[in-house]
Amino acid sequence: MNVDYDPAPRLPVSAGERTFVVVISLAFLGLIGADLAQSFSPNKLAALFVLSFWVPLLALHELAHALAARSVGWHVSEVVLGFGRELLRFRVGATRVRLRAMPLEGYVVPSPDSVEGARVKQAWIYAAGPLSQGLVLLGVGSALDWRWPSPGDSIARIALESLGVAAALGAVSTLVPYSSRGHASDGLGLLSSLFVSADTFRQRLCWPVLADARRLLLREQIAPAEQRAREGLEQFPDEPRLQGVLAVCSAACGEAEHAFELLETLGPPEKQLPLVRAELLADATWSVLFAGRQDLYADAQRAVQQALELAPHDLHYQLLLGRIHLEQGRPEPAYAQLMAAYKRTNDVDQEAQCVAYLALACAELGRTEGAPRVADFTGRFVQAALASDLPPELRRRVEAAAGPG
Repeated sequence: MNVDYDPAPRLPVSAGERTFVVVISLAFLGLIGADLAQSFSPNKLAALFVLSFWVPLLALHELAHALAARSVGWHVSEVVLGFGRELLRFRVGATRVRLRAMPLEGYVVPSPDSVEGARVKQAWIYAAGPLSQGLVLLGVGSALDWRWPSPGDSIARIALESLGVAAALGAVSTLVPYSSRGHASDGLGLLSSLFVSADTFRQRLCWPVLADARRLLLREQIAPAEQRAREGLEQFPDEPRLQGVLAVCSAACGEAEHAFELLETLGPPEKQLPLVRAELLADATWSVLFAGRQDLYADAQRAVQQALELAPHDLHYQLLLGRIHLEQGRPEPAYAQLMAAYKRTNDVDQEAQCVAYLALACAELGRTEGAPRVADFTGRFVQAALASDLPPELRRRVEAAAGPG
């Protein structure tokens, strides 16, 4: 496997690159300002108005999705605005809100409260976003008497016209059926809602609890993860995936045999629905990693590979596969899997893990004969990893890979 084959690896942004982007952005804004000052015309403000309205309309769009979900009793675990580097994270009630560096798109993560009428409810949630922007367009059109723009329009009128254009662009662009970063557009979501099976909705009932427990485990906050899983089991006593989380917690606490016994009591994974089976296979791998059972690494690798075949878009499984390769002393396939996951993820916790294990993989590659080009990335990944919120043991491993100084 040639890890240098990738012509465009994703690398952590350096301080020099940030400075360059800031300087170029300021220069671009300066050129726009100079052009406006030299030959000012109100019509030239239209493009700036459209850009300035985009972020508030995006927030309105995602808020409409969230409110629509709440209106039918669904849980909203997450609202994300933008993509790229995460700038801010906070909670509004039980909903996590995440603001990212590039506010060009967003998404909401709702979970059903029951399977009854779930298809119609999901379709309504998808429709609410573009509908909110359509209502803005309707209001703007009414305020402007549905007259087309003209050269003599005032700045206030141009601003309203630009608001209408931004609302129309936002609504139409999301109604086009497509998928981006694993998330369906509103148009694709509307169409696919008609064909979603009841089993799929049933598997999503426990998703808020499962996602919280999984995130806590990723940070290696074992006690809170176990508590969250037990809380979930009180609500969903027959949910095997929450039992799988408890197994991983047991392995992390040094009770590997109990973890494996707990997984065995759930029966053969083949008897579960595909997404549940994938989760349990990944939990088995995670348990082996926490336990440090080298004699089971080969079995764990096969398990997580099966999980990836069942759910190829789940980046967590790809991260686990990269880790298991690394623990087996195979830095090249580890780097390939971890880089593939790092390129696709926008989750701050997954990014921290990817960067940390990429630092370890690159450091290991640097010790091989005829070290590949990617070994030169070690310092960059180490620096980014140490600037992240890492579990203590993983941080110590990265610091050791960095070497003296």
